[in-house]
Amino acid sequence: MALIVVAGAVLVLDTGSTALLRRLLAGRHGWLLDLHLPELVAGVALYLATGAAGTWRLPSKGMTPRQARLVPVAWLGVLVVAGGIVVAVKGWGGWSKAAGLIVTHVLGQELLFRGAVYQLAARVWPPKVDDPDGIAGWAVLLSGLLWGLAQFQYGGFVVTGPIVWMSVRAFLLGAIMAFGRPYFRSLWPGATFHAISNGLSVLRG
Repeated sequence: MALIVVAGAVLVLDTGSTALLRRLLAGRHGWLLDLHLPELVAGVALYLATGAAGTWRLPSKGMTPRQARLVPVAWLGVLVVAGGIVVAVKGWGGWSKAAGLIVTHVLGQELLFRGAVYQLAARVWPPKVDDPDGIAGWAVLLSGLLWGLAQFQYGGFVVTGPIVWMSVRAFLLGAIMAFGRPYFRSLWPGATFHAISNGLSVLRG
């Protein structure tokens, strides 16, 4: 029951917060919309409420300590490079879009989907006892599915070919990132991958 409540809350908060803020601002202060702040607040709240704290430590599996230290550096590198290019091309008015997609939006969604959702789902469907990687398969799929469904907000909840494709792609990428969450025992690899993906979308316009 708790999993159903949290999953529903994740979708409502993720898809409804930006729409509510857009209505409240009524076309003013567009940079606030770019930063996805309601989503970040919701992500932090649910992340802490589900007891998923600790997953922002450096990856402890599949990497040497030196490689692990490079993960957050890579994430910051994406921010600096993509943000710098956006500002150079679009002027300082593009800073909020770059910062939102590469920092606050990434953090909010990682905390929601790979943090809170995965953590709670893994308690309902724990990994097999003999699984050395401790990967909860159903939790991986649920995390990816909810992230895929959340993409419909970007098309105004109208089912079109491009939005369906975006949802399917998000499901697959979300499942991969959710798989990396227990494998590396950290949210950093998924957040870095997410930031790179969003950074490329910013550069594409």
